[in-house]
Amino acid sequence: MGNLTHDNETSSTVEQLETKFSTPEAQLTDALQLGDDLDAKVVRKLIRKIDLRIMPALGMLYAVSLIDRVNLSVARIAGMDDDLQLSVGDSVVTIGMGFTNTWGQLLACRAIFGALEGGLFPGCIFLLSCWYTRFEIQKRFSGFYCLGMLASGFSSILAYGIQKMKGVGGLNGWRWIFILEGIITCVVAIIGFLLLIDFPDKASQPGLIRKSGFLTTREASIILARIQRDRGDAIAEKLTLWRQLRHLSDWKVWEMAILLLCNWMFSSAYVGDKFHIRGPLIVFSACFTITGVAMMGFCTSNASRYAGVFLAVASSNANIPALFSYQHNNTVGQAKRSVSSAMMIAGGGLGGLISGLVFRQQDAPQYKPGLLVVLSLQALTVVIVTKNFWYFARQNRKADRGDLVIEGQEGFRYTY
Repeated sequence: MGNLTHDNETSSTVEQLETKFSTPEAQLTDALQLGDDLDAKVVRKLIRKIDLRIMPALGMLYAVSLIDRVNLSVARIAGMDDDLQLSVGDSVVTIGMGFTNTWGQLLACRAIFGALEGGLFPGCIFLLSCWYTRFEIQKRFSGFYCLGMLASGFSSILAYGIQKMKGVGGLNGWRWIFILEGIITCVVAIIGFLLLIDFPDKASQPGLIRKSGFLTTREASIILARIQRDRGDAIAEKLTLWRQLRHLSDWKVWEMAILLLCNWMFSSAYVGDKFHIRGPLIVFSACFTITGVAMMGFCTSNASRYAGVFLAVASSNANIPALFSYQHNNTVGQAKRSVSSAMMIAGGGLGGLISGLVFRQQDAPQYKPGLLVVLSLQALTVVIVTKNFWYFARQNRKADRGDLVIEGQEGFRYTY
């Protein structure tokens, strides 16, 4: 009888716990009961645990994404033009490119590849934004971006080695580039699927690898409480078509997309998170990009032009994580942030399309029209961010006086 009573009490306790966390809102309510005086060492250890899990996984996925994007140009060097008779210049799809026999087949594979992999980068940016507070995020964006860039930097070396397989299996070297890099992408995708963690409100639930969650219930509560106190959107709202259209009507969403269209690290990331600033660093980098591009296009000395290349590349790449942090800091709501992230990536992709049109073969080797377009877009970056500096500061002053609730979130302030 005693055992039966004990079993009933245990069952009742389990049911209470299940009911308590049956909804994300209930979990958040419990999380907010944690005080603000959490041990800083405990929080730092928890953030480090998240960093070590999420950053390598996302960096690895982004790296293979970059490798898959550039393998078309490498394949052309390895003889694809001759085989497919070209005269102008996801993972399973990448493998399929190695078995194409015509330009049309390759184009179809590339289109499918773009559709399948197009959501990867905005998805990575959105997932990162759900785990960190506003003034921790730029260092993480920079780290994720650099991990991907560093790993993908070996893509040309890898492709050079693979194309030496010319004749193996009766296939040309460029076909093996697509096949083997596609297989690598498949393997990395499976590893990423197993290692990637879900959103904070689901991090304490059992996963595919472990029966227990990635975080304990208390650890998940700490993360949720930090996000909620930072910007008030720890729990995602349901993204409906109406909400998506409403978010797209916000001029700031479109402006962020234009900024990435115009620009497409660590020191600026550290300063930005340390001193809670974004706009001045973006303007600073844009001015350096303008200087570097001007040196490339209008200096007569080869040494000066080469220095301009380094200056332009370093400063423009520094602005990419800075712009994502700028967007993240000034957007409230997970649904709106997901829409804004996707719009930014679309803007960046449009910038790549424009570059292919303005850097024309007939303008070689100076490419003056293309460089002038780049200078104009960097100047537009300076204008937009400077305008926002004034606008955000004015809105914050209104909120401080109690005349305005920014983005419908009490206590929220823009970061400029």
